Amino acid sequence: MSTLTGKRIAVTRAAHQAGELAALLRANGAVPLLYPCVAISPPTDTHALDAALRGEPFAWALFTSANSVRAVAQRLATLGLGMGALAGAHIAAVGPATAAAVRRELGLATTTIPERFDAASLAQALPDLAGERVFLPQSAIAEPLLADTLAQADARLAAVVAYENGVGAGGVDLPALLAARQVDAITLTSASCASGLLARLAAEGGDVALLADVPIACIGPSTARAALALGLRVGITPGEHTLAGLIAALEDDLA
Repeated sequence: MSTLTGKRIAVTRAAHQAGELAALLRANGAVPLLYPCVAISPPTDTHALDAALRGEPFAWALFTSANSVRAVAQRLATLGLGMGALAGAHIAAVGPATAAAVRRELGLATTTIPERFDAASLAQALPDLAGERVFLPQSAIAEPLLADTLAQADARLAAVVAYENGVGAGGVDLPALLAARQVDAITLTSASCASGLLARLAAEGGDVALLADVPIACIGPSTARAALALGLRVGITPGEHTLAGLIAALEDDLA
């Protein structure tokens, strides 16, 4: 029997992404509490994204999330460009889930995945890109680390906003569950999940102070840094930055 059996664990991912983590929790006997803290939408201004996709071919395209892949695929379809400037590009993805999204949404193979699934490791896994034209579609609130590293390496970088993060809605009444001490852990899979969690709780009259009594599990170090910067107490960060790794870390911590 899993140590997660009967544990009530909040899933803060966007509604369209919550299913996989919820299924893994259920498979391990846990009760997922769906509380979307992120809503993904197209950028308010698509000019930079459109210009990049319509421009000269890229040597490399770097994807740091499944959301960035989905946003690019949808924009290419809207513009009727086929692969546009991505035709023939080498593809790098931050991890296997993002690589799977590249294959599913764009029909392209990923050539580079770092050993550790974060932006810093992705930057280190890339070859010398000096003078190369590089496409980096990101969230409007993405950390600048990868873009700064590529700029310092003299890549011809097109770092563009591919999607925007809003605060999610729907799901369980998390403020009430926290007040009743009926939440055993909260999962965060991105910086926007962390900020969205605080924004939703505040908007819904929840007591943010109660989060200090609940283990918070972050999928990786960048998410953990963002959560800590917001004043959240992060207790769980897996060594493997995947959903499976997150489940394993929860099992260890809640044993």
